[in-house]
Amino acid sequence: MKEFTPILFLILCGVLFYMVWQGKMNSLGLCSAILVIAIALAVLSNSENLTKFGAKGGGAEILAEMKGIQEDVYARLTVVKKLGVETAELATFAALQVGRFPPKDLQAQLLKSRDRIVSILREIGASQAEVENIQRRFNDRVKKDFSIVVEQRAISAVISAVNQDARSGKQAEFVRDTTEAQFHRMLESYGASDAERRNVLQWLRERKAEIPEVVSALDELDYFVKTGGVRQ
Repeated sequence: MKEFTPILFLILCGVLFYMVWQGKMNSLGLCSAILVIAIALAVLSNSENLTKFGAKGGGAEILAEMKGIQEDVYARLTVVKKLGVETAELATFAALQVGRFPPKDLQAQLLKSRDRIVSILREIGASQAEVENIQRRFNDRVKKDFSIVVEQRAISAVISAVNQDARSGKQAEFVRDTTEAQFHRMLESYGASDAERRNVLQWLRERKAEIPEVVSALDELDYFVKTGGVRQ
């Protein structure tokens, strides 16, 4: 059985990746299935050793055999752990690659994927650094999504205010690229502190863009940065 274990594992992984490609399994299902298969094969590959116990009479001989199996299983579980971390990386990459028609609750779904993958990593004994790496990648993506919404609504409101001033005969200096870059920098380092929020609102107020649509988007960004979740 040991000789065929690597080949069988590769064949089963190939089947799983084909199912993902065909849309019959998601990335989280792939991660879980690979972990289960790896652990099952680690146990089955030692089944031959377990059958030898009946033929052995000496206690010391049985204990030595058990110790050998234990060491082999631990070695295989180390490989399974490494494989689990690498599979979580693949699942993270797949989850963050959103197609042209994302769902309305995309951020909520991404955070659910984050929590599931983190849970799997903790179950297989991944290091805290590995767990935090996955969390950070999901959090950065979701924060960027919320920031883009704030930025788009804010710039749209600024342009609307400039156009309204122009229609009323007022001359307003407005350079779109400069304004966008300035606001983008504010959001890029945004940490949702009271001071940072006041600065953003002041920036909007000075440009007559402190409207409900923009403030509500900023509220969503604030909530995520502070809690790591999405408001229901």
